[in-house]
Amino acid sequence: METKERVGCSSLAAAFFLGLGFVGSAVAQTLGTYNITPTKADDLVVPGFYPAIELDLAYDDNIFRTETGTVDSMLFEARPDLQWVGVMGKHVVRLGYQGYYGMYEATSDANFDDHFLGADVTLDLTKKFNLNLTADYRREHEPYSVAVVPVGTRPNLWQQWAVGGEAVYGRRIATAQVALKAVHRNREYTNNGQDFRDRDEDELTFTFFYNLGPKTQLLVEPSLIRYSYHATGSTFDNDLKRLLVGVTWDATAKTTGVFKVGYHDKQFDNGVGDTKGLSTEAKMIWKPKTYSTVTATLSRNAYDSALGGGSRAFEALIAQLDWVHELTRLTELQAGLRYEKDDYDVGRNDDVSEAHVGLSYALRRWLTVGIRYDYQQRASNQAGADFDDNRIAIGLKAALR
Repeated sequence: METKERVGCSSLAAAFFLGLGFVGSAVAQTLGTYNITPTKADDLVVPGFYPAIELDLAYDDNIFRTETGTVDSMLFEARPDLQWVGVMGKHVVRLGYQGYYGMYEATSDANFDDHFLGADVTLDLTKKFNLNLTADYRREHEPYSVAVVPVGTRPNLWQQWAVGGEAVYGRRIATAQVALKAVHRNREYTNNGQDFRDRDEDELTFTFFYNLGPKTQLLVEPSLIRYSYHATGSTFDNDLKRLLVGVTWDATAKTTGVFKVGYHDKQFDNGVGDTKGLSTEAKMIWKPKTYSTVTATLSRNAYDSALGGGSRAFEALIAQLDWVHELTRLTELQAGLRYEKDDYDVGRNDDVSEAHVGLSYALRRWLTVGIRYDYQQRASNQAGADFDDNRIAIGLKAALR
């Protein structure tokens, strides 16, 4: 069996979008980061209840992501989204549920139902001190493009509890600002004999910001993640240390972004599988026009591997470019490219390329229809690991925003 961990990947690569037919075949099958966006026009916090549902009918010509013996299928997908935002003075509370359900015509083995429950509170305690607290539970499956299991086997299933907090001292306009974030996660796999991957993750990140001006900040960010595996005698326990330096900017109404670069060092307790090298996180949002947005992201980091055959870790480079353009007041075009290069400690190298294009039309303020095409390809030096996949989906989304 071949599996590959992506736990702990940059949120730039894992962000979850709820948009009609706009969720790609690779990203759609993980709920990603819990996020509430009450309105499309801005990020203002507006109290209220925000229900939404997206329904898609799709055709996928390689549902198991295999090189040979491909299986194609029609599939039906549903993505309910229930969110509530409450404001109590200067404090904000968010509660939400996001689901992702898939049913295949060709085989029930690939069916899935993913769930995410999240809660967070932002406490504006003083003029200089904020405290953010979060808790969530998720139950999800691993896409076949991430974790390859024998055809006819259900995808790997896992569940995770997480709690975290972030303390921020100083205001954005001040000379300096510091933030300390701590997160604990407990993950357990529930099928396919994957319990050897059960683990706790303890993350600690410190960020120091220094203002160069009202719209530009320098930053220094050391972090540590401790991976503790549950299996007795496991040799996978390890620490991931990173040190990043960078800059954030909001220079104009057209361009905002963050760029971090530095070094990562992943060390296993028994010294086998250690890896170190360049680490980076970057995101830039460019709005050449009010009706057009280009988003570029880049990340490189080290992750735990469940490839088997003695593999313990791999390094992933991920680059992504997305474009959203309003053709008219009611019609929107979406297009994107994504590239990922995975280098394993056992000599395996994977190159994953993805592309998508979609079009949506607003029938009403709350109702949108659309169509989207996705392409995904993996080229590997591991025999039998290559695949190509084509997917086309039509659907509708109803949302009270």
